[in-house]
Amino acid sequence: MRQDFSDSFRWWYYDGRSAEAVIVWCKEDTWDTVRIFDPMWLTNLPLEDVKTLYRCHIFFDVGDMEQALQFMRVIRLCFTFDMHAGSNWKSLSEKFLKTGADKYYQPDIDAFTRIHKVILKWLPPNVMKKIPLQKMRQDFSDSFRWWYYDGRSAEAVIVWCKEDTWDTVRIFDPMLLTNLPLEDVKTLYRCHIFFDVGDMEQALQFMRVIRLCFTFDMHAGSNWKSLSEKFLKTGADK
Repeated sequence: MRQDFSDSFRWWYYDGRSAEAVIVWCKEDTWDTVRIFDPMWLTNLPLEDVKTLYRCHIFFDVGDMEQALQFMRVIRLCFTFDMHAGSNWKSLSEKFLKTGADKYYQPDIDAFTRIHKVILKWLPPNVMKKIPLQKMRQDFSDSFRWWYYDGRSAEAVIVWCKEDTWDTVRIFDPMLLTNLPLEDVKTLYRCHIFFDVGDMEQALQFMRVIRLCFTFDMHAGSNWKSLSEKFLKTGADK
């Protein structure tokens, strides 16, 4: 396609009859046009031509607004991300697609006000795939006395006594119970948790987790990979 028309550019418009963007230029009293069917062809223009089209809004009929603005969007993207003929496309792809850039801008034009707006988008966040469990006291089955739900602190409290020494283990998250060894799981499974009537729903969450740990053999030292394959990935009926 014709390039380097920035010094002779006059205007550009969208031709709804042929579904093309038409760039009108005149040089030394010679008028001519450049017709572009696909908006992505604009990425083949040199930088000066991109700047010229970016500064001049495209003309269009109201009925052709959506199609015409596609060309304007591509030009704005080319100007914003420095995409043009002669660009280093490899470095552009590494910069905007492969690296951990926190955000990028997608220019757009409001359909009613014709005012340029910017939509801010974020790339997917980096998340922790393996959640570390909190360290907690274990192997208390031989000294266990009872456990109850403390509604004031929203914690399950395990009471134990060994050699006339009383102490407690406080657990805020029911899922931390999966970090207990098998004997401790069996001990809590056999002994129901104590609670006030108003705290029944919260207290029973701890009891449900203990029942799951006992039923599916989930405890400290379990082979979590084999458990996930057994209950999550295979076509088991239950």
